[in-house]
Amino acid sequence: KIFGFVGLIIGILSLFWAVFARPEFGDIPTKTEFFIENLMSNRVTIAFCVDMVLFYIFQIILMGSIEPFNRQKRWLRFVPFWGLAIGLIL
Repeated sequence: KIFGFVGLIIGILSLFWAVFARPEFGDIPTKTEFFIENLMSNRVTIAFCVDMVLFYIFQIILMGSIEPFNRQKRWLRFVPFWGLAIGLIL
């Protein structure tokens, strides 16, 4: 359970950091435009996004094999990152 709480706290902090921190870099549309430009040209950004997709696929497979079919929280495997953290807490 503690691993789930730590993951949830890190996820909340990262969303807070992405939205509210470093206002000198602009607002959300400016940050989104910068991310898309990086995604089109920077190999490290592309590799990070591919890793996120692979982690999401792994999460679906792993949580699907662990949770029985009759459990209520089985749908959490389709929520990237947050579903894993909440599933570990529950």
